Amino acid sequence: QAPLPANLRPPLEAALAALPPGASAVRKALMALLADPGPDGELAAAIAAAGRVIVPYAFVTEPGQANLSEAPAWLKATAFRVRMASGAGDGEPAPLAPTGLLAPVPALAAAGLSAGHVSLALDSDGSLRAELPVVAYRGEIYPSLPVEAARVFLGVGRERMALDGERAVRIGEWHLPLDQSWRHLIDHYGPEGTIPTYALADLLGGRVPPRALAGRIVVVGASAAAMVAR
Repeated sequence: QAPLPANLRPPLEAALAALPPGASAVRKALMALLADPGPDGELAAAIAAAGRVIVPYAFVTEPGQANLSEAPAWLKATAFRVRMASGAGDGEPAPLAPTGLLAPVPALAAAGLSAGHVSLALDSDGSLRAELPVVAYRGEIYPSLPVEAARVFLGVGRERMALDGERAVRIGEWHLPLDQSWRHLIDHYGPEGTIPTYALADLLGGRVPPRALAGRIVVVGASAAAMVAR
């Protein structure tokens, strides 16, 4: 394949980022044109081939941290229906007031099946006690990566997701309770090691048996300890 002219790459990347989930044929065609032999290109190809990867992004509160201010089409497509009862939304202030987005490069974002935010809100003492299943941003409500992963794993259509007026996220028949600030208190399963963890090097080296991951939601990323940060 001949190298893509440099002047064509930006508009094609913009078109790729604007595609909503489900436009698989167009996505594959654009990704073929934008094929990058570098690490991002290889990762995008692997994500697209897997077909069920949910790509993370983050809401940020400091303008200097953001690489986007407007939500692109691929992100807007993940917003779900809001069903508010009378008086809902009048509780405590939201724990996160985002001013922008920290989003993956267009090729990675477009390669995924969907996307979910990974933003956290620590308590005043620096502890993490609650998750943010939903975050409001510019008139839309967006799910966290855990909520979106549960939706995909359970096979629930996006039209059956809602922010319930009774302070809950509804995922089909499942209800996730929220407090007045739209947080969900974390009920830890147990101490460190309760949920199996495998080194990426072992996975890539074929040292993790397929049965260990089959039928499970798999989270790929660095641990907080490895990042020397929360």
